[in-house]
Amino acid sequence: MAVPPANPTAREHLRENLAPFNQIRNALYQLIRFMQDKKVSVPDDLHRMGRDIARTFSNYWLPPPGDPTQVLREVYLDVTGSKVKVDLTGKNVRVVDKKCRLCKVKYPDIDHAGCELIVAMIAEFFVQARAKDATSINLKLVGVEESRARGNERCVHLYRLES
Repeated sequence: MAVPPANPTAREHLRENLAPFNQIRNALYQLIRFMQDKKVSVPDDLHRMGRDIARTFSNYWLPPPGDPTQVLREVYLDVTGSKVKVDLTGKNVRVVDKKCRLCKVKYPDIDHAGCELIVAMIAEFFVQARAKDATSINLKLVGVEESRARGNERCVHLYRLES
């Protein structure tokens, strides 16, 4: 049986529909369980996955230019559907997401935050935008400081602005 051709606009329109986040979250935590069992570096693999997703989607969407604080708010809202608080102290960027869609639930058998994927994806969007001269913001991933999936009340993502 022949496989039907991929819909050329499916990826372009996928980010417009936030409903799949529940399915993505469930599948992601099953994958994290599998990775934990196999004793692989879960954060590194989630970061790789996030970067790969951003590279693909950067063909259809890139962060807008502008003030890093406002742009990050817009990116999180557009990509994840979350209204976040962005604090910029010097070159350090702290994003607080009280309703992170990938960390909605604390799983007792999971040691890692699903939003490791999100932070890498967001940072890679800026890498791709800079490569295409669409922004001057040079955002580097630092990591996930807090996560609802690890029992915290919110997710806190850390980045650094570089020259």
